[in-house]
Amino acid sequence: LYAQRLSGDGLADTERRAGMDRANPLYILRNHLAEEAIRAAKQGDAGKIDVLLGLLHDPFTEREGYELYAALPPDWACQLEVSCSS
Repeated sequence: LYAQRLSGDGLADTERRAGMDRANPLYILRNHLAEEAIRAAKQGDAGKIDVLLGLLHDPFTEREGYELYAALPPDWACQLEVSCSS
């Protein structure tokens, strides 16, 4: 069904991809990224927080050198436990 829909929508793959890129942010706040930034900040280094804020301010624009912020989480991130402190 999906392949039929794609062939019937009249869009080239490049147009379809551009539409998806406009709708889906490249950079999102992931638990492991927040955890790394928090750990660094507790040691007096707010640099990772600044980087995250910059990327999340404009999450649709790809930036060279920041590929790790858009990559899949590392294996150790599966061990993270988060809680709501409400």
